[in-house]
Amino acid sequence: MVVGCRLVRWVVAVAVGGMLQCSSAAANDELRQSCVVVTGCTGWIGGHVVDQLLKVGFKIHCTVRDPTDTPKLQFLHDLEQQHAAQGGSIEWFAADLLSATNPFSEAAVGCKGFIHVASPVNGGGAADEKTNPDALIAPAIKGTLNALTAAADAGATSFVMTSSVVSIAPSSAKAVGCTADLQHPAAAGGAASACSAYTEVDQNDVATRTYGTYAFSKVRAEEEAHALAAKLGSKAPRITSIHFSMAIGPQQNARCVTGRDAWGGEWSEE
Repeated sequence: MVVGCRLVRWVVAVAVGGMLQCSSAAANDELRQSCVVVTGCTGWIGGHVVDQLLKVGFKIHCTVRDPTDTPKLQFLHDLEQQHAAQGGSIEWFAADLLSATNPFSEAAVGCKGFIHVASPVNGGGAADEKTNPDALIAPAIKGTLNALTAAADAGATSFVMTSSVVSIAPSSAKAVGCTADLQHPAAAGGAASACSAYTEVDQNDVATRTYGTYAFSKVRAEEEAHALAAKLGSKAPRITSIHFSMAIGPQQNARCVTGRDAWGGEWSEE
Protein backbone atom coordinates (compact mmCIF):
# COMPACT_ATOMS: atom_id res chain seq x y z
CA MET A 1 0.00 0.00 0.00
CA VAL A 2 1.28 3.48 -0.87
CA VAL A 3 0.37 6.47 1.28
CA GLY A 4 0.80 9.87 -0.36
CA CYS A 5 2.40 12.85 1.31
CA ARG A 6 -0.67 14.78 0.24
CA LEU A 7 -2.40 13.30 3.31
CA VAL A 8 0.32 14.67 5.58
CA ARG A 9 0.24 18.07 3.93
CA TRP A 10 -3.54 18.21 4.18
CA VAL A 11 -3.59 17.35 7.88
CA VAL A 12 -0.98 19.99 8.73
CA ALA A 13 -2.54 22.52 6.34
CA VAL A 14 -5.71 22.30 8.44
CA ALA A 15 -3.76 23.60 11.46
CA VAL A 16 -2.02 26.35 9.49
CA GLY A 17 -5.15 27.11 7.49
CA GLY A 18 -7.12 27.50 10.68
CA MET A 19 -4.96 30.52 11.36
CA LEU A 20 -5.44 32.00 7.91
CA GLN A 21 -8.74 30.96 6.38
CA CYS A 22 -10.98 33.33 8.34
CA SER A 23 -8.65 36.31 8.07
CA SER A 24 -8.67 39.05 5.49
CA ALA A 25 -5.79 39.41 3.04
CA ALA A 26 -4.53 42.38 5.04
CA ALA A 27 -4.66 40.36 8.28
CA ASN A 28 -2.76 37.51 6.65
CA ASP A 29 -0.08 39.93 5.50
CA GLU A 30 0.14 41.23 9.06
CA LEU A 31 0.64 37.66 10.31
CA ARG A 32 3.51 37.11 7.90
CA GLN A 33 5.14 40.40 8.80
CA SER A 34 5.01 39.65 12.54
CA CYS A 35 5.55 36.10 13.80
CA VAL A 36 3.71 32.94 14.74
CA VAL A 37 4.22 31.00 17.97
CA VAL A 38 4.27 27.20 17.62
CA THR A 39 4.32 25.12 20.80
CA GLY A 40 5.36 21.48 20.72
CA CYS A 41 7.69 22.05 17.76
CA THR A 42 9.66 18.85 18.29
CA GLY A 43 6.61 16.59 18.08
CA TRP A 44 5.31 14.96 14.91
CA ILE A 45 2.52 17.45 14.18
CA GLY A 46 4.46 20.43 15.49
CA GLY A 47 7.43 19.66 13.26
CA HIS A 48 5.27 19.48 10.16
CA VAL A 49 3.51 22.72 11.11
CA VAL A 50 6.91 24.41 11.32
CA ASP A 51 7.83 22.95 7.93
CA GLN A 52 4.68 24.32 6.28
CA LEU A 53 5.08 27.75 7.85
CA LEU A 54 8.72 28.02 6.73
CA LYS A 55 7.73 27.08 3.19
CA VAL A 56 5.63 30.25 2.96
CA GLY A 57 8.08 32.52 4.74
CA PHE A 58 6.75 32.84 8.28
CA LYS A 59 8.89 33.91 11.20
CA ILE A 60 8.31 31.28 13.87
CA HIS A 61 8.76 31.43 17.64
CA CYS A 62 9.25 27.79 18.63
CA THR A 63 8.74 26.81 22.27
CA VAL A 64 10.66 23.77 23.48
CA ARG A 65 11.73 22.44 26.87
CA ASP A 66 15.42 23.00 26.21
CA PRO A 67 16.53 25.33 23.38
CA THR A 68 20.14 24.17 23.88
CA ASP A 69 19.37 20.52 23.08
CA THR A 70 20.90 20.66 19.60
CA PRO A 71 20.52 16.95 18.72
CA LYS A 72 16.79 17.06 19.50
CA LEU A 73 16.31 20.27 17.52
CA GLN A 74 18.60 19.47 14.60
CA PHE A 75 15.82 18.48 12.21
CA LEU A 76 14.18 21.86 12.77
CA HIS A 77 17.48 23.66 12.12
CA ASP A 78 17.72 21.64 8.90
CA LEU A 79 14.22 22.70 7.87
CA GLU A 80 15.11 26.33 8.49
CA GLN A 81 18.12 26.02 6.19
CA GLN A 82 16.16 24.08 3.59
CA HIS A 83 13.56 26.86 3.27
CA ALA A 84 15.90 29.81 3.80
CA ALA A 85 15.11 31.25 0.37
CA GLN A 86 11.49 31.80 1.42
CA GLY A 87 12.59 34.26 4.10
CA GLY A 88 11.21 32.44 7.14
CA SER A 89 13.12 31.86 10.36
CA ILE A 90 12.97 30.13 13.75
CA GLU A 91 13.60 31.75 17.12
CA TRP A 92 13.77 29.47 20.17
CA PHE A 93 12.10 29.89 23.55
CA ALA A 94 12.20 27.66 26.63
CA ALA A 95 8.77 26.56 27.89
CA ASP A 96 7.30 23.96 30.22
CA LEU A 97 3.54 23.35 30.31
CA LEU A 98 3.52 23.22 34.12
CA SER A 99 5.75 26.22 34.75
CA ALA A 100 4.76 28.36 37.74
CA THR A 101 4.81 31.44 35.51
CA ASN A 102 3.38 31.68 32.02
CA PRO A 103 5.96 29.89 29.85
CA PHE A 104 4.66 31.41 26.61
CA SER A 105 4.60 35.12 27.48
CA GLU A 106 8.04 35.94 26.08
CA ALA A 107 7.56 33.87 22.94
CA ALA A 108 4.24 35.55 22.13
CA VAL A 109 5.55 39.14 22.16
CA GLY A 110 5.05 40.70 18.74
CA CYS A 111 3.25 37.68 17.26
CA LYS A 112 -0.16 37.87 15.63
CA GLY A 113 -0.61 34.10 15.30
CA PHE A 114 -0.39 31.30 17.88
CA ILE A 115 -0.58 27.56 17.13
CA HIS A 116 -0.75 25.52 20.33
CA VAL A 117 0.25 21.91 19.64
CA ALA A 118 2.04 20.92 22.86
CA SER A 119 0.02 18.58 25.06
CA PRO A 120 0.64 15.23 26.76
CA VAL A 121 -0.60 12.08 25.03
CA ASN A 122 -1.83 8.90 26.66
CA GLY A 123 1.07 6.49 26.35
CA GLY A 124 0.54 4.68 29.62
CA GLY A 125 -2.83 3.02 29.06
CA ALA A 126 -5.63 2.45 31.54
CA ALA A 127 -3.28 1.95 34.50
CA ASP A 128 -2.19 5.59 34.39
CA GLU A 129 -5.80 6.71 34.16
CA LYS A 130 -6.43 5.14 37.56
CA THR A 131 -3.19 6.03 39.30
CA ASN A 132 -2.25 9.45 37.94
CA PRO A 133 -4.91 11.05 35.71
CA ASP A 134 -3.65 14.56 36.45
CA ALA A 135 -0.43 13.77 34.59
CA LEU A 136 -2.55 14.16 31.45
CA ILE A 137 -5.24 16.57 32.60
CA ALA A 138 -3.25 19.29 34.38
CA PRO A 139 -0.75 20.12 31.62
CA ALA A 140 -3.44 19.94 28.93
CA ILE A 141 -5.59 22.52 30.70
CA LYS A 142 -2.88 24.72 32.16
CA GLY A 143 -0.87 24.70 28.95
CA THR A 144 -3.87 25.75 26.89
CA LEU A 145 -4.88 28.53 29.28
CA ASN A 146 -1.33 29.86 29.46
CA ALA A 147 -1.05 29.77 25.68
CA LEU A 148 -4.34 31.62 25.15
CA THR A 149 -3.50 34.17 27.85
CA ALA A 150 -0.09 34.85 26.30
CA ALA A 151 -1.64 35.19 22.85
CA ALA A 152 -4.25 37.64 24.11
CA ASP A 153 -1.73 39.70 26.08
CA ALA A 154 0.47 39.95 22.99
CA GLY A 155 -2.42 41.13 20.84
CA ALA A 156 -2.55 38.02 18.66
CA THR A 157 -5.49 37.86 16.28
CA SER A 158 -5.58 34.10 15.67
CA PHE A 159 -5.21 31.17 18.07
CA VAL A 160 -5.22 27.56 16.84
CA MET A 161 -5.32 24.67 19.30
CA THR A 162 -4.91 21.05 18.26
CA SER A 163 -7.41 18.73 19.87
CA SER A 164 -8.80 15.32 18.93
CA VAL A 165 -11.97 13.65 17.68
CA VAL A 166 -12.13 11.99 21.09
CA SER A 167 -13.26 15.32 22.54
CA ILE A 168 -16.32 15.08 20.27
CA ALA A 169 -17.20 11.38 20.37
CA PRO A 170 -18.67 9.31 21.84
CA SER A 171 -21.56 11.09 23.47
CA SER A 172 -24.19 9.41 25.59
CA ALA A 173 -26.95 10.79 23.35
CA LYS A 174 -25.58 9.24 20.15
CA ALA A 175 -23.53 6.23 21.18
CA VAL A 176 -25.62 4.44 23.81
CA GLY A 177 -27.69 1.69 22.21
CA CYS A 178 -26.28 2.36 18.76
CA THR A 179 -24.90 -0.77 17.10
CA ALA A 180 -24.59 0.58 13.56
CA ASP A 181 -21.63 2.32 11.97
CA LEU A 182 -21.83 5.85 13.39
CA GLN A 183 -20.94 7.35 10.02
CA HIS A 184 -23.79 5.57 8.24
CA PRO A 185 -27.05 6.16 10.15
CA ALA A 186 -29.06 4.43 7.41
CA ALA A 187 -27.46 1.13 8.46
CA ALA A 188 -29.40 1.36 11.72
CA GLY A 189 -32.68 0.87 9.90
CA GLY A 190 -33.60 4.51 10.03
CA ALA A 191 -32.66 5.19 13.67
CA ALA A 192 -30.77 8.31 12.70
CA SER A 193 -31.46 10.01 16.03
CA ALA A 194 -29.42 7.39 17.87
CA CYS A 195 -26.71 6.79 15.28
CA SER A 196 -26.29 10.04 13.40
CA ALA A 197 -22.86 11.31 12.48
CA TYR A 198 -20.96 13.48 14.92
CA THR A 199 -20.33 17.15 14.20
CA GLU A 200 -18.43 20.01 15.81
CA VAL A 201 -21.36 20.76 18.12
CA ASP A 202 -21.08 17.37 19.84
CA GLN A 203 -19.01 16.73 22.94
CA ASN A 204 -17.70 13.59 24.59
CA ASP A 205 -19.62 13.34 27.86
CA VAL A 206 -18.65 9.72 28.45
CA ALA A 207 -15.01 10.24 29.42
CA THR A 208 -14.12 11.04 33.03
CA ARG A 209 -10.95 11.73 35.00
CA THR A 210 -10.29 8.01 35.35
CA TYR A 211 -12.02 6.62 32.26
CA GLY A 212 -10.86 7.85 28.88
CA THR A 213 -8.57 10.33 30.63
CA TYR A 214 -6.91 11.56 27.44
CA ALA A 215 -10.31 12.36 25.92
CA PHE A 216 -11.37 14.04 29.17
CA SER A 217 -8.23 16.21 29.12
CA LYS A 218 -9.06 17.38 25.59
CA VAL A 219 -12.68 18.15 26.49
CA ARG A 220 -11.68 20.13 29.56
CA ALA A 221 -8.93 22.04 27.74
CA GLU A 222 -11.40 23.21 25.10
CA GLU A 223 -14.03 24.11 27.69
CA GLU A 224 -11.56 26.14 29.71
CA ALA A 225 -10.21 27.88 26.61
CA HIS A 226 -13.64 29.04 25.47
CA ALA A 227 -14.55 30.10 29.01
CA LEU A 228 -11.39 32.20 29.19
CA ALA A 229 -12.07 33.68 25.76
CA ALA A 230 -15.52 34.75 26.97
CA LYS A 231 -13.93 36.52 29.95
CA LEU A 232 -11.34 38.21 27.74
CA GLY A 233 -14.02 39.56 25.45
CA SER A 234 -12.73 41.62 22.55
CA LYS A 235 -9.16 41.06 23.71
CA ALA A 236 -9.38 37.34 22.87
CA PRO A 237 -8.01 36.16 19.53
CA ARG A 238 -10.21 34.10 17.22
CA ILE A 239 -10.00 30.46 18.38
CA THR A 240 -9.86 27.53 15.98
CA SER A 241 -9.87 23.96 17.32
CA ILE A 242 -8.48 21.22 15.08
CA HIS A 243 -9.84 17.75 15.88
CA PHE A 244 -7.47 15.12 14.57
CA SER A 245 -8.49 11.51 14.17
CA MET A 246 -5.06 10.21 13.16
CA ALA A 247 -1.97 11.90 11.74
CA ILE A 248 0.18 9.64 9.58
CA GLY A 249 2.99 10.32 7.17
CA PRO A 250 6.77 10.56 6.84
CA GLN A 251 8.63 11.26 10.05
CA GLN A 252 11.11 14.09 10.29
CA ASN A 253 13.24 12.75 13.12
CA ALA A 254 14.02 9.52 14.92
CA ARG A 255 12.16 10.55 18.09
CA CYS A 256 8.75 10.14 16.46
CA VAL A 257 7.32 6.73 15.63
CA THR A 258 6.99 6.45 11.87
CA GLY A 259 3.50 6.24 10.42
CA ARG A 260 4.94 3.91 7.78
CA ASP A 261 5.25 1.16 10.39
CA ALA A 262 1.72 1.77 11.67
CA TRP A 263 0.25 1.83 8.16
CA GLY A 264 2.33 -1.01 6.73
CA GLY A 265 3.12 0.69 3.43
CA GLU A 266 5.53 2.98 1.61
CA TRP A 267 5.37 6.74 1.11
CA SER A 268 4.80 8.46 -2.19
CA GLU A 269 6.11 12.01 -2.56
CA GLU A 270 3.19 12.92 -4.81
